[in-house]
Amino acid sequence: MIAITGSNGAIGRALCARLAKKGFEIRALDRKTGDVLDKKALTKAFAGCEIVIHCAAVLDEDSKKVFEVNVLGTENAVKAAAAAGAEQFILFSSVGVYGSLPGKKSESTKPNPQTPYEKSKLAAEEKALEFQELINVTILRPALVVAKNTYWEQIIKTVKKNFPLPGGGKNAWQMVCLEDLAEAAIFCVGNEKCYGETFIVAEKNTRTLMQTVMQIRKAAGIGGKQPTMPLWAAKILAQLNSLARIVPLFTPAYLNRMARERNYDTTKLERIGWSAKKDSLECLAKITQEFGKPK
Repeated sequence: MIAITGSNGAIGRALCARLAKKGFEIRALDRKTGDVLDKKALTKAFAGCEIVIHCAAVLDEDSKKVFEVNVLGTENAVKAAAAAGAEQFILFSSVGVYGSLPGKKSESTKPNPQTPYEKSKLAAEEKALEFQELINVTILRPALVVAKNTYWEQIIKTVKKNFPLPGGGKNAWQMVCLEDLAEAAIFCVGNEKCYGETFIVAEKNTRTLMQTVMQIRKAAGIGGKQPTMPLWAAKILAQLNSLARIVPLFTPAYLNRMARERNYDTTKLERIGWSAKKDSLECLAKITQEFGKPK
């Protein structure tokens, strides 16, 4: 039996569907059936489970619950999993733990989280690892996930408005398709090579932000070149926009994320037999077209 917290999120849903298709018995948990802040509910929910995959998390940087859910919730989950006698605890973290570090990052790169969400994810990893003597812990650090969600919907809408791209878009922009991320987690299920390990999960190919934006434009049927603006000018506009919110996504925090060097070493997971199969730009094109369909 595999228990999955956060089963109503994009990653959780993808995992549940794929695990069920492969014949695994699953226990899908959401806030009603397995609230990570409710210790008793988790203890009951994990009873009889050999594997716990912890996807539940708060993504909103401004949420007051980002540390409570992401850190305390992880501590509650790993404790309950160990108490239930589960063999393995798989934690979904994020490459966000590297913050804005330049260059190619690997699992041996020292984390440098900057935002509340990033700091909460690193703290969650540390909490999970405290229980290594009681349960086998596996930590996954996904790159930016290409999935049909609000985040990508906002980006696609911004691109469709022909809004200038800050900084020119030459920075690396490595991603991972949702389907590949789910398969990476399944690869780690019960895999002793993954016990006590941390893995970056990303497509091997490193694209640029401009390539990513141009893929959206192509899929949306937008011709011509993508306009750009100097980063210094974008920072001034982002400060002004954070007050007026004329462009919903264009904030200082968003600008910082867009300007990052998203470049990751994927060899550690590949060395033991897993690699991404899908092209992230093709996944993005599909999502762009789906968002363009009438609701």
